[in-house]
Amino acid sequence: MLASAILERIAERTGGPATRLSPAASAALRCYRFPGNVRELENILERAVALAGDDVLMADDLLLPGPEVDLQIESEPTPADEEPAAAGAEAGTAAPTVYELV
Repeated sequence: MLASAILERIAERTGGPATRLSPAASAALRCYRFPGNVRELENILERAVALAGDDVLMADDLLLPGPEVDLQIESEPTPADEEPAAAGAEAGTAAPTVYELV
């Protein structure tokens, strides 16, 4: 709802048509942590509206920093993905997975 309100305000300010978020763009925004809070959300949306060639913003238009995630397809872990963690957990030597956002 906040993103929609910001997009409406951008449209009023620029005099252009209201831009909408695609489902994938909406999902990408929900997954992003926003270390800059609302101000960062405003900046991301303003940049996306300025650079987008359409009135519907796609996830790629947002240029969110961090690892790329395919929001369209959720894949099941394969047995090969699960084996090392399971083997380490049984031996009591499994290290926690650490993800770093860049």
